[in-house]
Amino acid sequence: MNSKPPSKQDQLSESIKLSLDAAEAAMDITTEFSEVQAKFKVAADKTDKIYRLSMIGVFGSVIVSFVALLIVAGLFWRTTADLNVVTQSNLKLLKVFTEKITEFQKSNQFEKLTSQADVINESMETISGKMETALEAVDTVASELSSIKNQLNETQESLKAANGKMTEMTLAKIESLKAGQKKVEKALKSIAKINRKSVNSTSRINSQVRRITKKLKEFNIEFKREVAKMKKLQKTNVDENSNQIKFSR
Repeated sequence: MNSKPPSKQDQLSESIKLSLDAAEAAMDITTEFSEVQAKFKVAADKTDKIYRLSMIGVFGSVIVSFVALLIVAGLFWRTTADLNVVTQSNLKLLKVFTEKITEFQKSNQFEKLTSQADVINESMETISGKMETALEAVDTVASELSSIKNQLNETQESLKAANGKMTEMTLAKIESLKAGQKKVEKALKSIAKINRKSVNSTSRINSQVRRITKKLKEFNIEFKREVAKMKKLQKTNVDENSNQIKFSR
């Protein structure tokens, strides 16, 4: 069965309907496109922000890494320089120490110190002997002084006795001048003899005193000489000890 051909009005209605559908579809597409465009713009803005933040982070990381690298390089350079200085100083000190040890061994300081100690010990023994000799000399001087004192006492007693005897004899002779002239002469001779003994005793005492004084002077000179020698040895020892201390420092 054949259908009726559509009229113009139907065709026009159909065209309008299609146009409306197409317009509605276009509006829907436009709306969706606007929404998609807005979402895309938001996504693009977020992506741009993320990109900027990422670039800032990358640049910051690069700068921090560069600064850290510079700091590490500076510390390494400084540590290396200090290490080189310390190494050079240690090498110089080791060289100086080796030279000093060599010089010290060459100069035989230990032997010199030992010999000086032996010399000091010998000097001390010599001084001890001198002191013993001095003590013996002092004892001798004391005994000689005691002997001199006894001799002086004896001389004084002799003089007193002689004076008393002379007085008695003089009085006796005055009373009997004419009868005892010979006795007076004899008494005068006795007095002269006693006086000569006194003079001889005084001379002997003076010679003993001079001898003792001479011994004391010789002992004093020898003692001063030994003391000066000891001071010189001590000064030499102190100088060498101070040099050793400076060297050890």
